[in-house]
Amino acid sequence: MDNSPKYFSSILRSHASNVDVLAWDAVLDAWKKKKYLDSFHKTLKYINPSVFKKYANKDRTEFRIPHGSVIITIKIENDVIKVRAPFLKMPKEQRVPLMRQVAQLNFTPLKLSQIYLRDDELTFFGDCDLSLSEPYKIYDMLYEICINADNYDDQFIEDFGAEHIQKPEVTSYPDAKLDKVWDTALNIFQETRAFVQYFEEKRWHGSAWDMLNMSIKRLDYCFAPQGTIRNEIEKVIGFMQTKGDMMVQIDTAKKFLERLEQEGKEKFLHDIYQVEIFIPYKSIGLIQNFKNQLQPSYERASKERNDGNHMMCSMTCLYAFYHLFYSYNVLNDTADFISRSLKKASGDPWKKSSATLWGCLNDIMTGRHIPRSGKGLFSSIFNR
Repeated sequence: MDNSPKYFSSILRSHASNVDVLAWDAVLDAWKKKKYLDSFHKTLKYINPSVFKKYANKDRTEFRIPHGSVIITIKIENDVIKVRAPFLKMPKEQRVPLMRQVAQLNFTPLKLSQIYLRDDELTFFGDCDLSLSEPYKIYDMLYEICINADNYDDQFIEDFGAEHIQKPEVTSYPDAKLDKVWDTALNIFQETRAFVQYFEEKRWHGSAWDMLNMSIKRLDYCFAPQGTIRNEIEKVIGFMQTKGDMMVQIDTAKKFLERLEQEGKEKFLHDIYQVEIFIPYKSIGLIQNFKNQLQPSYERASKERNDGNHMMCSMTCLYAFYHLFYSYNVLNDTADFISRSLKKASGDPWKKSSATLWGCLNDIMTGRHIPRSGKGLFSSIFNR
């Protein structure tokens, strides 16, 4: 293993979200002035600036908003905000185990909404008086409904035979692109297996863990899978981030990647498609958040570089960057800046790749990288 892992490009047009972070002050200002309807409308516009143009009726009292594989409806009636997300039709069999799972969701993670069964249909419900619609509360309720409805529908369809109430609004990729997706996935599986075997033979179990964790996040970076695969990625990554036994975590990650490869092309590509996202899954990528998360990796990589340990320096930087993409919606200029470095270092000898990757990380941490698209708040943050 004389060279660093290869870089595989993303099929996404952008890693950034639609959220207009500059609009939040106006949301809070309207709320403080007790302009509750205006505050609510501004909250929706904060989440997606095109919400009125694309999803609202003429009076701005009803909204029909796609999010992932579900469609969220919002109505304002008698000064009450009513949020609904038609979820699933009950299956003919396995109704009891499905309802057990639904009951569990109603205990946790749902806090501001609930799932109700009416006429054999499960629907997410969330109501709030306008006078009680504090912006953070409303955002959390919308997040709770959007994320959980989209997360669990595919799982419950696969596990219990439930059906969608509404047909998901998805856009398929061309066959040629999907063929390339599968070829890239196979390359990631095979490369990861080779690196993990090498690290395990050296008894470098920490490096094996890093490679597995990083490669699962590479799947998210490259393909943004939806449905069951996205849920499984979140579960495996979540398990690996616990303080459990590293060897068990390594084994779990290896088996997950092996299963994806063995299940084959058709099943893998079933979850590769484009959807509209209303509430972002990931945190908004402010530079200070980046720096806080990257600081431990930066210190570690700097020490490894100074010690001449170019392999470990490269691995530390790679892990840091893919973890960043996994955790945040990264602003386009910063995403492009990192991706160019990942591409430049792809397959290079360790010494050369460490210079490229550490240089990129150093530029971010020391403020030498300033996004061209920064405006207002972002411009001031990135220029500090």
